[in-house]
Amino acid sequence: KLIGVLLLLASCVWSGAEDAATAGREVVPGAAELRGDASAFIKDRSCAGPSMLFFSTGTMMLDDEAEGLRGFHASAQEVTGLACLAWVDCEKWPQVCAEHNIRETPAILLYPWGAGAVRFFRGRHSQEAFTAAVARLISVDDRTVHLSAQNHASFLEEKLHPVKVILFSRRAKAPVIFKALSSDPELWPHISFGFVPDKETTLLSQYHVTTVPSVVIQSAGGSSQYGSDAYEFYESTNITFPALRAWLQEKMKSLWLGPAAPTEETEEILADDEEEEEEEEAAASTAGSSGYMKLAPGTKACPAGLEIESVSECQKAILELGLRPDPSWISNFPGLPSKCSIRDQPSAENAERMHFNGFEGGEGRDDLSPICKKPPPTTATAKAPTPTQVPPVKMKMPIAFAGGGSEVPEHLMELAQAAAGGMDQMRDLLRKMSSKTPQTPQGAAGSSDVVEYIKLQNGVKRCPAGQEITSMEECQIAIRSLGIEPRPVWQDSYPGLPMYCSLREKNSPSSPERMHWNMASEGAGRSDMAPICRKTKRTATASAESAEIAEGDSVSVLPELSAQTQSELLAADQWCLVYLKEGRITSEEVWMLLEVQSRFTEKLAEQDIPMKWMWLDLRAERAMKSLLEPPALPSALVLKAGTNTKYVFAQHEEVDEEPVPIRELEISLLLNTVLGGDAKFTRITGKKLAAAFSQKRS
Repeated sequence: KLIGVLLLLASCVWSGAEDAATAGREVVPGAAELRGDASAFIKDRSCAGPSMLFFSTGTMMLDDEAEGLRGFHASAQEVTGLACLAWVDCEKWPQVCAEHNIRETPAILLYPWGAGAVRFFRGRHSQEAFTAAVARLISVDDRTVHLSAQNHASFLEEKLHPVKVILFSRRAKAPVIFKALSSDPELWPHISFGFVPDKETTLLSQYHVTTVPSVVIQSAGGSSQYGSDAYEFYESTNITFPALRAWLQEKMKSLWLGPAAPTEETEEILADDEEEEEEEEAAASTAGSSGYMKLAPGTKACPAGLEIESVSECQKAILELGLRPDPSWISNFPGLPSKCSIRDQPSAENAERMHFNGFEGGEGRDDLSPICKKPPPTTATAKAPTPTQVPPVKMKMPIAFAGGGSEVPEHLMELAQAAAGGMDQMRDLLRKMSSKTPQTPQGAAGSSDVVEYIKLQNGVKRCPAGQEITSMEECQIAIRSLGIEPRPVWQDSYPGLPMYCSLREKNSPSSPERMHWNMASEGAGRSDMAPICRKTKRTATASAESAEIAEGDSVSVLPELSAQTQSELLAADQWCLVYLKEGRITSEEVWMLLEVQSRFTEKLAEQDIPMKWMWLDLRAERAMKSLLEPPALPSALVLKAGTNTKYVFAQHEEVDEEPVPIRELEISLLLNTVLGGDAKFTRITGKKLAAAFSQKRS
């Protein structure tokens, strides 16, 4: 009897515990419960944002876990439409948890939207912490522009995103919902998102805003519904992501730059009009003399250097090919070919013919054909000039040659001697030179490599060793690959400019040249010039040591923080991003940091955070390593120098509970955390920091 009573009591206790655990899970419904389909939830990745997966202990969960799960459900409701949150009961589905290498529960995994590594959530298990983690992932692609009276006009005048949406708020920084809208792939190609804090009273008065938050939609330059100065308020009090997104999608239909729905006029254009077809065919017969060409449907883009760079030239090219450009579509969208393209067979649903897409790196589509410039005639097909057409040879010798020294290179000496010997010798030399196999410059990528290019900061002296562009032709190709027109071109030898290829983006009537090709053996940085460099992909067999940048080479690109440079780099009230490395930084790491820097320059400027970027060798600075104690290397931190010096580390992922080196994503998350005001800084005295630098390094 005693055994029976004990068994009955145990059964009641077990049942009560299971009911309590179930109650703990269902108090605030929100996150979806996954069963054997957890892998499908992860692999499908159909969520419009990042995902979080909570692995629960099950019926034996303790109170802390039950409270954390309730916070997880509440967070799921808060971020509805922004992220997908789900949970798995590891007691019921142990195989699912084993497949995801879950050794202890509770555990939470974070899945960034799109490409990105999965990582464990290491924060406090509360609603606020879960929502903040989602916010940091969303903020990686934040495209909001902080508006003021100074930049408001240029924001409206920008044409690539024809629709403007502005949020007026009492907050100092854009909320997560607005950041998510600005990164939505269906919205951002057509909409620019502006954020106005209520301290900008001039803009609030201009838009007659009396209460915040308020959302305004406006067209950039007028449309059939709104004039250039007209706007409309979002009237609903439901300021949630799904509600705002649905409203914007509906408004886009009437604010589109091309007809969003077929009108009677469009239907007439699309009707079978034999007379117009005959005119087009007749015009097409003369298109052979055009300087443009139409590629096959589905082609992604024009070959490098043959892109059409303006809407007006796109219209001209289509007319020269005997085609009709109207109606036209002009915007910025990743799912279409870049620059100029044409739809040969429009329909009532897709009426637009000419498409001009400002997005760099678009995609091919079966119904669109890129329109490109024709390549210049090759030497073999070009008509040979007659002897009377050959102008006299004028040789202007540079101050110093790119290879170093002042001696005239052999091929130029041969050319000068041939010119002196008359046209017969000149022709013989040209035939000889054209028959030579061109050699790949030292340090350049081979013909099978994918060559990419990058623009450094203004004021940088030169490219790192081995990354230079060594021909004028490649310089033009590199600049065009960055979406910039190189002309007008400056070509000479001058020691006061960066060596080789560089670019002036902001030209003026007195200094109109954009591309600069400098053949001087020594150069100098200049505040209006940015070097253009190769972004070389090293082979798998290259060792890390061989990829390291030699001492002094990185100084002109990314300065090293040391005892000798700390007074200059860590000036009072200076914000710094410091990349921590054990050993010297590699070229791949430099390019990674420069790419992140280029993405965040505008965001940092909007919040008046002038950021210096640098790196620190902790193999040489051992005392600094002991002081900072980075979780793993490489690492990164943001440091605010001055009287109240403070710093915050990037959050490292963990594998088997061990932190692993950071990558580009973690640095982006660190910067977004600082910009969002969520960073938890560690304070340190400036004297203590300065004393940790090694004074023994030369």
